Amino acid sequence: MICPAISVRKPNLIFGTATSDSTAVGFSNNGALTVTNGATFDSGQVLIGPMPGATGTATASGAGTVWTAEGVSVGFSGTGPFNVLNGAAVNAGLYDFSLADALGSIGTAAVDGPGSTVTASSVAVGNGGAGTLMISNGGTVIGNKWSNYIGHGPGAVGFVTVTGTGSRLILDNNDLMIGQGGTGTLTIADGGFVSVSGGLKLGLLANSAGTINIGGAAGMAAAAAGTLDSATL
Repeated sequence: MICPAISVRKPNLIFGTATSDSTAVGFSNNGALTVTNGATFDSGQVLIGPMPGATGTATASGAGTVWTAEGVSVGFSGTGPFNVLNGAAVNAGLYDFSLADALGSIGTAAVDGPGSTVTASSVAVGNGGAGTLMISNGGTVIGNKWSNYIGHGPGAVGFVTVTGTGSRLILDNNDLMIGQGGTGTLTIADGGFVSVSGGLKLGLLANSAGTINIGGAAGMAAAAAGTLDSATL
């Protein structure tokens, strides 16, 4: 299936192979898109929940499933849950993997299970709005080109949790800013691993706050520690 653009306004499944220049999930209302069972989807730029009041839900699931995008925005101006499960791979090699790109937007993502992977030029969680990223049970997220952010911009709130043996957040070739103009929290627990090849910077700019929890976050259940490997802090 080859389309100039895909706009999803109701539940849809992709099996086999599909190609689109751009993809919007829940364009102005509600929509859901699942790529599964070893499917290959070359989607162009992906906007999940692209408009205020819209909710888009997107899922990539299953070993051998490969979703290739220019970039992925989860909760661009609306609400966007995004799930990468059971060994699926999402590759956003040109632009970033961003959650909550505007004030008032909500972007959540779960990368769960061995082999479940998101690779992008950079990772931004709470990139103007409220973003939450959970990497668990052996999932991996990789940012390999530009600076990365948790809580980026006035009013932004970002939470990233890396938990479980084999779960990894790998940020190569640049910095991780936690709380740059907003509020950012990184929690590494139960054997999770975070690697930052550049600098790790907390609470940049006025009215910013950055927090790192090794083990359970304050007010949460106790958890074993994870590992943070950073060139500078």
